[in-house]
Amino acid sequence: MGRMHDALNKAEAQRTELRSAAGGSEGAAPAHAVNYRVDARVIAYTAPADPRCEEFRRVRTALQRMNPSPRVLVFAGFGDGGGSGLLVANLAATYVESGARVTVVDADLRAPRLHTLVAGKAGPGLAEVMHGAAPLVQESGIGGTKLLAAGGTGDAAANPLRAAACKSLWSVLGSDTDIILVNAPSLDVSADAEALAADADGLVLVLRVGRDQRTRTDEAIARLQRSGVRVVGAVATSAG
Repeated sequence: MGRMHDALNKAEAQRTELRSAAGGSEGAAPAHAVNYRVDARVIAYTAPADPRCEEFRRVRTALQRMNPSPRVLVFAGFGDGGGSGLLVANLAATYVESGARVTVVDADLRAPRLHTLVAGKAGPGLAEVMHGAAPLVQESGIGGTKLLAAGGTGDAAANPLRAAACKSLWSVLGSDTDIILVNAPSLDVSADAEALAADADGLVLVLRVGRDQRTRTDEAIARLQRSGVRVVGAVATSAG
């Protein structure tokens, strides 16, 4: 925990040096580091004229119209996540359409997949931050969107995230972006989503159509609210 705070405190001081040396944004991976295509299911980027993209745009608009407009949003579902990673990737593309600078974070250290959706590298990322490294944000395959990948798993996945550390991370990342979209682990696997959302602007439940029962959803909302988490809404998905 102490090492993570030290690294986060150093990150702000390193920001000017990184910009001067790289001639651009801090921590950005070189262009050749992105070797893969954006997943075809991220239709808001790969097929923006597809009528289905309007659903993602409606969600984005609803979030932008909140007062105040959220800057850090956590997305979490049940089981395999309910498609939260895919939702985050598509929302990122729609936020970029609106002119926003976006950072996506894969906080699912048990089953990291966000980097494969947005054509990024698997790491280094959040796991390394937890072990004392400064946040290394890389360019994704979606223009205007940066990625903090999950990074190395192993021991990091077994250690619960701490709310205070997450708050510091949001502060560092938020100085260079307009919106942070966080893909959280499943709500029925760990309490990490609660730690991630404790100092975020809200949590969005991601529900799988026909799978997530109302009782389980209501119980999850009640648990999150008892923890002080602001649940700002729910999105139903049909793919993961």
